[in-house]
Amino acid sequence: MRALHEAVRARDNLLAVVAHDLRNYLATILASAELLAEDASRADARPLGALRRSASQMTRIIESLADASMIESGELTMETMAFDPSTLLHDAVSMLAARAAALSLSLTVRIDEPLPEVCCDPTRIQQVLANLVGNALKFTPPHREIVLMANRVGTEVWISVCDPGVGIPESKLELVFERYWRGTSGRQGTGLGLFIARGIVEAHGGRIWVESEVGRGSTFTFTLPVDQPEASSLPVSLLSAL
Repeated sequence: MRALHEAVRARDNLLAVVAHDLRNYLATILASAELLAEDASRADARPLGALRRSASQMTRIIESLADASMIESGELTMETMAFDPSTLLHDAVSMLAARAAALSLSLTVRIDEPLPEVCCDPTRIQQVLANLVGNALKFTPPHREIVLMANRVGTEVWISVCDPGVGIPESKLELVFERYWRGTSGRQGTGLGLFIARGIVEAHGGRIWVESEVGRGSTFTFTLPVDQPEASSLPVSLLSAL
């Protein structure tokens, strides 16, 4: 009975968070739509830009909710293949560079050695990197550099996102991958990004952790298995990681 009550409470908390965030973005969409409707010939494109940004953010929230639900139910599946980890990092920087620049931050890739291919679903791992980098962008002051690194450790490739941000208190380190964790109060988002990142990494048979010091920044690291040809074509399910 206690487990049932906890499940219901978790569901209600999630619905409250999502509803709150969606209402905010919908308000922006509606206000911008009204401005556009008043004068469709207006040259000022700012309302249209606000519409697009809000709609994109709403889509991300909905997708995060769906991913979190699949992780919790053990239904998260993916198609894995042999993939170059260097490409994963460079692609992530290409996709997120403009977002970083808008915050006066820079993204850099540092890889000191040739790396073997890893067995992964590249789209899902890009999702992990986007969540980790996005988290770093939220908590890093302007005019700093966020670094994406990768190196081989035994039969794994370790991928890290390092930021010189505000850091995380030691008492909070065990909570960062839990559902709804937001770090500093008032930050936008559902608090599902790191939870989803952990679910995706564990579905690959990997691990994810954070090292941090208040005032000096944080390093999030996750592992991916070096590609084994006989396993590279198999779909991976979270069920196998539980």
